[in-house]
Amino acid sequence: MNQTIRGMEKSSVAIIKASSYETELLSLLEEGMREVWPEAPASVKNKVVLLKPNLVEFEQNTCINTDPRLVLACRELFLKLGAKLVLIAEGPGHRRDTWDLADQAGYRKMIPDFDNRFVDLNLDDVRSVRAYGNTLDLFLPTTIL
Repeated sequence: MNQTIRGMEKSSVAIIKASSYETELLSLLEEGMREVWPEAPASVKNKVVLLKPNLVEFEQNTCINTDPRLVLACRELFLKLGAKLVLIAEGPGHRRDTWDLADQAGYRKMIPDFDNRFVDLNLDDVRSVRAYGNTLDLFLPTTIL
């Protein structure tokens, strides 16, 4: 249930423990979704969903990025809920070759049709939007908007 604190909406969060990334992540995500967003199937049906994982850098023996198995399970969940399309988008600021980074982190190998579902936000077209009390123009990727 969302609550308001000083005029700001507080988001609901589910913490569901997985013993490893080898676990059945899809069922765990479904459990968490039911807890915090029971109306998800109606909200997602026939919509485009954008997953924005944390894809920053790659080092073989560290946990810097969102594991591709979790991204894959999230993609499967939203497709199961009736999403028309699930895109994955990232625009790391530190490592600018996003495609190479996605490849090294295992995204391209693990996620079916990744190359047709991925948007490099560093190369995406941008659009101006007014922000901060309508006083500042921000340029945001059109895929996000």
